[in-house]
Amino acid sequence: MYPSRGFIRYFYFLAILMVLMLSSGAFAGANVFRIEWVDGDTDILITPPSLPATVTGRLLIDNPDPAGDLVNLRFHLSPTGMDLSSITSPYGTVTRVAEYAIYEFVPDSPLTIPAGQTTELMTFTVEVATPDQISISISDPYVDYANGYETTWEARRSYTLGAWINPLPPNLTVSPVIFPPRGINRNRASAHATVRAESDGGPFMFDPSVLGNHCGPFWFWSTSHLDFLAPGMQVSPEVIFDLMPVGTYACEMALGGGATLPVSGIWRNPIHALSVSPDSVDFGSVPVGGIGTAQIQLINEGDFTESAIPTVTGEAEWLSFDENLIGAGSTRTQTVTYAAPDLAERTWLLDFDLFGQVVAAGRGRIGTPALQVYADTLEFYPGEGSTDVGWVGIRNVGEIMFTPEFIIDDPSGQFALVDLPYSLGLGEYHRFNFSYTATDRLLRTATVDVGPGLGQFVLKGQGLLPYAAGEVSTTLLELPPVAVGEWTSATFVVYNTGGETFPLTLSDGDADVFVSGPSQLDPGQNAVIFVSSTPATWGQINNHIIVNRDLDLVVEYVVPPVQPFGPDENRLGVYFDSAYADQDTVVVPAIQTLTGHLVLKNPSDPNGVGAWECRVELPQGASVVTSSLAGSGFDILSAADEFWVDLSGSPLPPTEEILLADVLILITDPTLDRVDVQLRSLELPVLPGLPSWTPAGGSALAMVATPGPYTAGTIRLVDPASPAPLPVAPARTGLLANVPNPFNPRTEIRFELAEAGPLRLRIHDLKGRLVRELKNEIHPAGRDAVIWDGRDRGGRRVASGAYYVRLESAGQIDTRKVLLVK
Repeated sequence: MYPSRGFIRYFYFLAILMVLMLSSGAFAGANVFRIEWVDGDTDILITPPSLPATVTGRLLIDNPDPAGDLVNLRFHLSPTGMDLSSITSPYGTVTRVAEYAIYEFVPDSPLTIPAGQTTELMTFTVEVATPDQISISISDPYVDYANGYETTWEARRSYTLGAWINPLPPNLTVSPVIFPPRGINRNRASAHATVRAESDGGPFMFDPSVLGNHCGPFWFWSTSHLDFLAPGMQVSPEVIFDLMPVGTYACEMALGGGATLPVSGIWRNPIHALSVSPDSVDFGSVPVGGIGTAQIQLINEGDFTESAIPTVTGEAEWLSFDENLIGAGSTRTQTVTYAAPDLAERTWLLDFDLFGQVVAAGRGRIGTPALQVYADTLEFYPGEGSTDVGWVGIRNVGEIMFTPEFIIDDPSGQFALVDLPYSLGLGEYHRFNFSYTATDRLLRTATVDVGPGLGQFVLKGQGLLPYAAGEVSTTLLELPPVAVGEWTSATFVVYNTGGETFPLTLSDGDADVFVSGPSQLDPGQNAVIFVSSTPATWGQINNHIIVNRDLDLVVEYVVPPVQPFGPDENRLGVYFDSAYADQDTVVVPAIQTLTGHLVLKNPSDPNGVGAWECRVELPQGASVVTSSLAGSGFDILSAADEFWVDLSGSPLPPTEEILLADVLILITDPTLDRVDVQLRSLELPVLPGLPSWTPAGGSALAMVATPGPYTAGTIRLVDPASPAPLPVAPARTGLLANVPNPFNPRTEIRFELAEAGPLRLRIHDLKGRLVRELKNEIHPAGRDAVIWDGRDRGGRRVASGAYYVRLESAGQIDTRKVLLVK
């Protein structure tokens, strides 16, 4: 006798671990891994009343389709109440590769898994630790096939086997089934029994040899789930009571193992038996013209279909009933409706023939009107000298029938109600038409009351030009700045201010810009035009959109660039030492000249510099007097502080630090405290707002991260007699605000250490999972920063959202949330 797999999984999983409720209910089909006991059924093993030393199971693969050559299989095998003593395969080696019982199976050679059958991959043996309930689970498989396809682990959830070792005898509780008396003119009856295996006993096995047998007129409707019952679980099998002659019947239905289910029932001669309750109902106070309802409970305990429509004594024309028949053995609620015609109080006697009577009462009252208006404003745009018609939806949401009055407050006299008065029933909806006749092009309004205190709406009308005309909401559309490969968008609106429909051309002149909107615009209407861009190359996009050429509707658009390089790339600086290491220098206050080296560090393109441009800006009291350019280029600008250099004949070679020029700076005001050397673009720049350089044979690239002046170096004028301040270590260890935040695609993670020591700096997602480790080292005291480029440990870009930065140093932990947006 073997229990079915579906039943066992449903009840046994609940009994052992609630988490196993998530397990799959059936593993039949193609490409399925599963496990089973060697002795017993596939899922359940019940031993004889002696404690076995070991129990053996097997791992199988069912019905692979197509066939494949298995080269590797990883899985998690977890025993409960027993110890795994061995796991072997005739095809290769099974090795435990990690804690938590993770195993790897590697065949000696690719194992051919034939299609359409079951293949046993390996066997496992467990040592029974307790004479009680035990289980073993397999989960989290990782499968590798030589031909590349992956066999399915059904839903990739745990597959669990259970066993009872030396179990207690079953303790079964069975509730008798008693069928109520039933007329022989009706069909056979059915009822559900309750069979429960109490938790203080062992598992119960149903006997399939007796479950399918009739016990007199009684039998089980279905026995497919009556095979196994775990302790603490129960089933509710359906019992059928076949149609028999008049009489009383009883039987003990065998379940197996000596357990029986008592059942009994009576077939009788047919009778009429309909009960009605309550014996009185009150519709209450019903609005005149409204509806009141009451409910009557009807129970047919007889054996015939009965009429549920009573005979009415009283003014029956104001009452109605929803249904008129109720079947044998049925219970139904009868709804009675009262339509109050006036304020009078009425009573009725509802006679349900021989089954009972109900007294009903109701009275009328003055109802409250209420209307719902489905428009705040109705607009008209006819051509000058023409009439336009539109509608407003009105629904009666009050208690009485109502006719809207539509009082129009219209100083112009150009709005009018087109429809005749229309009475709205309860809940009824109707469209009412209004018109506007335009005598000129002025905008006019009117207010419409639908009834005293019932709401209002506005009418607007404006005559349009008798010819095609239009306007746009802006003539210059600036899209948000965007980096190469990223997406940006903006919108503008087109208005039809004329009396004719005109087409929208919406043509643009750039392949990196997409424009969408309707193909035409009707008189008085407007349309939102969507403009988006995903630039393929770096640089500002300037072009225009022809909305309608005939109407001269043109919108200029600009897509500013976003610096696409990291903070360590394309850095432009002025250095005052030959090693290009220090952008600051300290001098004694005096009239003097200093040489600054204009250097491009970490160029993002490896082809060397073919051209570059920038302008040097100094404060009053300092100036650029001369410069010498690296390479064989030439300066085509006359000003000493402006450089537009073409080196295409002999480009500067690619290195990590490229010297562009030596600039001689004259300080004429010795009272200055400092001189900031700032760089910016020329008046007519290649890249707006940014100093730029061009790799040999390439397009212009930015040198700095943001438009506007950029401080590339600093000259400090300090009296040597003044004592220099001593550096102060930070008072705390922790994270500082990252810049920028939110960020895309990279941000500078800043931190400070109060003392030198081990430092670990990591990025985690909101679930606490490690995304990236930025630092793990011995670090000196002071402030520092590291760049996170929005990538994980595998170099993949992470999704938009919030992340946590976690700093650990000298036993201290600090976290800060950062936000990546795309």
